[in-house]
Amino acid sequence: MPAASPIANDNRAIDAMLRMRGLCLARVSKRDLAANERALSGYRQYIKDHPEDARRYGIRQPHELSEDQLVFVAVENNQPTVYLFNQVITATELVQLKQYISSLNPSMLPDVEGAAGELRTASETPPAVEAKPQAAAVPETSLTVGAIARRWGYSRQGVQKLAQRPDFPPPCFTFKRGRIRIWAVEDIEQYERDRPELHSQAAKILKVRGFARAIQKGRKQNAG
Repeated sequence: MPAASPIANDNRAIDAMLRMRGLCLARVSKRDLAANERALSGYRQYIKDHPEDARRYGIRQPHELSEDQLVFVAVENNQPTVYLFNQVITATELVQLKQYISSLNPSMLPDVEGAAGELRTASETPPAVEAKPQAAAVPETSLTVGAIARRWGYSRQGVQKLAQRPDFPPPCFTFKRGRIRIWAVEDIEQYERDRPELHSQAAKILKVRGFARAIQKGRKQNAG
């Protein structure tokens, strides 16, 4: 299997990050601008009629958008909510996001309403197997510490210790200031090829027995 390019890995990691946060990248269309103007007009009229409500209830003015502007979209109370980049990601993630955007064709991105529709469809799609509700789902092309632990039958702490070794592949993407790390499946598969004990119970038993024999041999030598 050919190794995936760093750009491809980064793009998959960005996709995973957006899915985990319930966000979709969108390009503002003329339809979105018309809806934005209506929202702004409605806000200004409401604040004019009820000036105290802004402070009392924390009512904020909608963002003033421009055509072809790239934004994040979330669905809240079944309605699309627009977020600017710096509202939901860190400065480090913004650098990675700009690299991601440079590899895209912006004209292929959905508009705000289209992005909201995609998010609604994704949230309504039933899981393939019944499982405990999860805050987020990481695509098969990417693996978190927990996913690697389940893959190998390890504890999360065991995987984290392995990840500190110099021969362990680096994560293709990190967020929440490094507290969450994501690895490309191709990198983990490459790491597994020379270490069958990670995913084979028989190989794991043989390795444990080998360690036990080595310890016993060392003890005998020290006793002699």
